[in-house]
Amino acid sequence: MTNISKRALSKQQTDQLFTQLGQMIAQSTSASSQFLLDELLGYEEQVMLAKRLAAIILLSRGVSIYKTAEVLHMSTATASKLNERITDGECDQIIKTLNQESYSIMTVLESIDNALHLGGLLPRYGRSNHRKN
Repeated sequence: MTNISKRALSKQQTDQLFTQLGQMIAQSTSASSQFLLDELLGYEEQVMLAKRLAAIILLSRGVSIYKTAEVLHMSTATASKLNERITDGECDQIIKTLNQESYSIMTVLESIDNALHLGGLLPRYGRSNHRKN
C-alpha cells in the first residue's frame, strides 16, 4: 500500500499538483511515457496501476468480479470496488479512451500480462511450481 504523509496538502495545492501531473502525462509521447512511469512510480505502484487498468477493462467487458479477481490475483473486494466505480460512471473516461479505434485493448492486456509475468509476480501459463518426485 502506498504511504502518504500525515501532513496533508491544502485542496488548492493538491489540485495544482494533479493538474501538473495530468499535463505532464498528456504531453508525453508513447515512447516517453514508459520512462515517465519508471521514473515517477516504484515497481509496486506500476503493478497496482496496471492491474487496476486491466480490471477496469475486464469488468467493463462483462467479465465477472470473481473471474477478474482470479485472473489478476487481486481480492474480490478490490474487483468489486472497481466494478462499483464503473457502474457509478467514475471510469467512463478510461473506458471511452480504451474504446477508441486507435487503441487496441488486447495490446494493453498483453502489455499488462507481460509486465506481470516478466516481473515474476505471476507464473507463466502451463508451468507448475511443483517438482516431480
